[in-house]
Amino acid sequence: MKKKLFLLFFLMMVVFVPSNQLEKQKEEIILVSEVAKEKVFEPTVFLNGGEFSGEITEDTLLHKGIYTVSKDLVIKEGVIVEVEAGSQFNFGISNTTVIIQGEFKLSGTESDNINVEYYRSSGSKEFILVEETGILEANFVNIHNRSSYYSGSVSPVITNNGKSLLNSIKVTTAGAINGITSSGVLTLTNSVIDKNLMVLESGLALNIQDNVIKGSFNVDLTNANIQTFKDINNNVDASGNLKPIILVQSPQRSIKLYKQVYQMNNPIVILENETMELEAGATLKNQ
Repeated sequence: MKKKLFLLFFLMMVVFVPSNQLEKQKEEIILVSEVAKEKVFEPTVFLNGGEFSGEITEDTLLHKGIYTVSKDLVIKEGVIVEVEAGSQFNFGISNTTVIIQGEFKLSGTESDNINVEYYRSSGSKEFILVEETGILEANFVNIHNRSSYYSGSVSPVITNNGKSLLNSIKVTTAGAINGITSSGVLTLTNSVIDKNLMVLESGLALNIQDNVIKGSFNVDLTNANIQTFKDINNNVDASGNLKPIILVQSPQRSIKLYKQVYQMNNPIVILENETMELEAGATLKNQ
């Protein structure tokens, strides 16, 4: 009798949750864990201009001011550096690079941009390198190469291997330099890129909208998927004409081309059992 009563009590304590509710709970747990992972910005270093170079190992707030960078600037993993609107960065030595392993936040505004001046006339080093652990967040930032010429290998202004969230930035440079080369998560909106935009890893989240791209706009299809081109639209050239997206390589899975202009310089091979769908209004042309 006692065993029966215990079993009845146990069954009364068991709560059967519908599968859809379980999935919702799992999603909520994941969201909470993601929020928990976000590092709180608690600066211990506060600067008002002056020299800012070398390895940065503490959370740092740069108040509005003029900053001089005389050697490579390395923001270490786990470190956040935030820059206030209206600041000016002067990179004094050629081939100086910004290496982002942590988080670099350039918080310009429409009325008070952040200006970054650097000098690069040769070599293959990028100016800004966002490593796999790095995050670059830039709003209303002007990045300008002071050199009037460039010789040597094609090097990008920004190489993004991590996560870059770029809004209302302007990249100007001389010679054979790519504007942005990305193999990571990329958001690029309302910006002006003086040179090429190269997306090498199209399987990651992309949001590229409402930009002026004066060079070529290439997307590598190797890891592209149905979502790759969903949030790529309204990008134009220097004359205001819709910017063709140059498709490079062949996809390994099904893809969808949304209502934009696409260009292929070489044949695209669609694997067996995979598809390439063109949305109504999409244009695909040969070079």
